[in-house]
Amino acid sequence: MIMAAGKKIKIPAHPRVVADAQAEIELKENNGMNVSSRNFAAVAMLACMASLQSVGGELRPYTLPSQQAAPRTEQRQMEPRPVRPRISEAYYQDFENQVKGLKPEQRADLDRSFARQRDLAIRSGRIDEAQHYLRLLQIVRDAK
Repeated sequence: MIMAAGKKIKIPAHPRVVADAQAEIELKENNGMNVSSRNFAAVAMLACMASLQSVGGELRPYTLPSQQAAPRTEQRQMEPRPVRPRISEAYYQDFENQVKGLKPEQRADLDRSFARQRDLAIRSGRIDEAQHYLRLLQIVRDAK
């Protein structure tokens, strides 16, 4: 509207002038943000919140490696093997005397049995037992 000679005359405004005026009014009503920037800000905030929830997970306090206690390493102690009494020479002498009185078939059975026992002891890591059976085998084989 224009005032001319005391009369108000209505002059149609150019469409661009009208659009600019409406945009300026909306900008003042929306605290300095036009509609498209307000929508962008809302979408950006939602996107940030959604990405934080999907990536972040639960937050836990961080402790520096220098503040952490050294990890405990459990050392298993080997179970002590039962100490076998040493077998006396008299035992082996007695056995030798008994083997001399056996038949060849009986000595062959003893040979197979002692060889099997020796092999099991070696596989199991029982060295003392393996040595004992080896000595008995030698006695049986020498008596032939």
